[in-house]
Amino acid sequence: MRPPSAASPWTVGPDKKSLGPAGTPALQLEGVRATGVPNGGSVKRFVPILVLCAFLLPAGVSRAADYTKLTDVRVAMDDGVRLAADVYVPTVADADGDGLYPCVVELTPYRKENRAAEGASYLPAQGVALIEVDARGNGGSAGEYDIVFSVREQQDTVAWIDWAASTATKDGAPLGANNKLCESTVGMVGGSYSGIIQYLVASLPTQPGDVGYGRLPTGSTHLAAIAPARAYGDLYRDIVYQGGMVIGSFGLIWSGGTTAYYTEPPTDMPSGDAVAAWTDHLTKNDPLILNYIERPYADATFTSNASSPQWSQRLYEDSSALPRIANLRVPTLHLAGFFDAFTRGQLRMFSEALDLERTVGGRGPNFLIVGPWNHGGTHFINPDEGFKQRLGDWYRYWLEGAANGATPPSWISGPRVNYFQMTSGALNGMTPADGTWRTSNSWPPADVGVLKLSMAPRNLLARTVPAACPGICANSYAYEPAQGKAETWGRWDNAAGVPVPQLQLDQRLDSEGVTFETPVLTAPVSIAGPIGVHLVAGTRGIAGDLSLAADWPGALQVSPPYHDTDFVVKVSDVAPDGSARLVTQGYLRASHRAVDAAKSQFIGGVNMAPYHPHTLAALDPPPADGTPRRYDIEVWPTAKTWEAGHRLRVDIYSADTPNHLALLKPALNTIYFGPGSDSYIALPVVAN
Repeated sequence: MRPPSAASPWTVGPDKKSLGPAGTPALQLEGVRATGVPNGGSVKRFVPILVLCAFLLPAGVSRAADYTKLTDVRVAMDDGVRLAADVYVPTVADADGDGLYPCVVELTPYRKENRAAEGASYLPAQGVALIEVDARGNGGSAGEYDIVFSVREQQDTVAWIDWAASTATKDGAPLGANNKLCESTVGMVGGSYSGIIQYLVASLPTQPGDVGYGRLPTGSTHLAAIAPARAYGDLYRDIVYQGGMVIGSFGLIWSGGTTAYYTEPPTDMPSGDAVAAWTDHLTKNDPLILNYIERPYADATFTSNASSPQWSQRLYEDSSALPRIANLRVPTLHLAGFFDAFTRGQLRMFSEALDLERTVGGRGPNFLIVGPWNHGGTHFINPDEGFKQRLGDWYRYWLEGAANGATPPSWISGPRVNYFQMTSGALNGMTPADGTWRTSNSWPPADVGVLKLSMAPRNLLARTVPAACPGICANSYAYEPAQGKAETWGRWDNAAGVPVPQLQLDQRLDSEGVTFETPVLTAPVSIAGPIGVHLVAGTRGIAGDLSLAADWPGALQVSPPYHDTDFVVKVSDVAPDGSARLVTQGYLRASHRAVDAAKSQFIGGVNMAPYHPHTLAALDPPPADGTPRRYDIEVWPTAKTWEAGHRLRVDIYSADTPNHLALLKPALNTIYFGPGSDSYIALPVVAN
């Protein structure tokens, strides 16, 4: 089975046994070994067709009701490094009777035996085989794990997809006449790290003219469908920095936890492969916490030029799917959460992919499911809202049924978006009291308009710009570096694996900045989409600078050699009893205020998602004398209804500790409003 062609993404060719493009095998097979000439070049150069040298050792075999498990199947990559996988072979018969199963690959640094608990719990029972792979330098896989989502890791994943399509067997024995496991089209599965690598691999170049063609690895022609869950689109903006503010607790917790994973021995100790892999982990892998804090991604290639600062390395481009989203052609089911760490990037991935599908063609289809979920847990399958069946349908149709002319599941002909319109705003709340599922054919929904609320005297949010103020039209607050305030166990900590969720009941955001609120609402207000906050603000340097030595690692990010400040915007729902529940937030470092309008998202002429270049050329430190400037802040998208009797609150701070590392420069910050200095929030209001 061939993957969908660029000209017709909705059909799959009938040649189910081809191993590559028509008439050209992707691998030359000799018994259990695939032979060929490895590329022999650096990670940045690749031959057009990846040649894989694969050798299978006898695998451990165990059985469960829904599958037979082949443990620690090892495959050598083109550089000789041997990676390990567990293969879950369904016990049910394949749907089309040809003896081959739809297969999906999941790559993880979190130990294959841990991550497979999710996919193995429902995919084999639906007739989908799961191949769970330990990332290079982790678990049972040899090699070095030094940076996240590296080009090398993307190339490894392509090799596993090609191996699944050509060489994987049902019994772990060498490939023979009757034991081939997979159809020749393969999917990918998984969330978080495993979801991100799906976007990256599916957006690798496959033909001349693609972004990165000739420089990045060539993508797999066998990849035919993905379903990334809880996944970012932009490494710089979605993980390492938000609005130019360097991430704090997430990096510390995640890097420490992942380091702990690769210090554990492989499951098949003391086999020779296991000993070799663990030796690599302990002698080659640097503690990720050091890479993150001291010299983030020191092994990556830097792009030192006028438009790319030191902290914008090539890694941020090569390990982000958004810059090359035009390469994303396979059917994609995007699975997201409004309280996830990657909400911003994933919803943008969907919007841009859907736009390319409709305007350029040869792509998709793209579907989105987004609920009131954070990063932890398996929200798409437990509790089951019907999406577990959709995932099985998705893989069976695109990897097997489409080639046979099968009728697609009915929902594939329905609306492209299923989103949960929250009322309570409770994390994971999906009862009728918490909100309702809605559908749309785009994100944000096509019927969304803009409600502009201006900041006004007496800390109000008003429908009109105030004509005059009792005194000066401004509110000021002093920022002290130790003063930051963050929501308890918010989206960042949870994404790093902390088991404690956000507080559910009374998030009273006692402001250490300035606060603006609507009057009590007399009717519900529903929004769905990104939120733009546009401030006219000044920042004045004050005594007490805690500057660090310039050569201290990361000093530029917390103690730059010029005056700077941060703006943290939090949007909340205030109940009649005065308690406030955080809904969403946005971030901007003042010196990163430059906006690229061509990459921003507008609704009705209003910039709802300002796109900041974050480059050295665009760096624009604010005047230290407090001269006001405009700051356009992207607040992360959501879908929320404020009920009658409630109020909408906007809090503006200058720190978000420990979510982001605080600037060590005290400041007096002033928000201006009124005629000529309109500061406002722009809300994507649902038509009804």
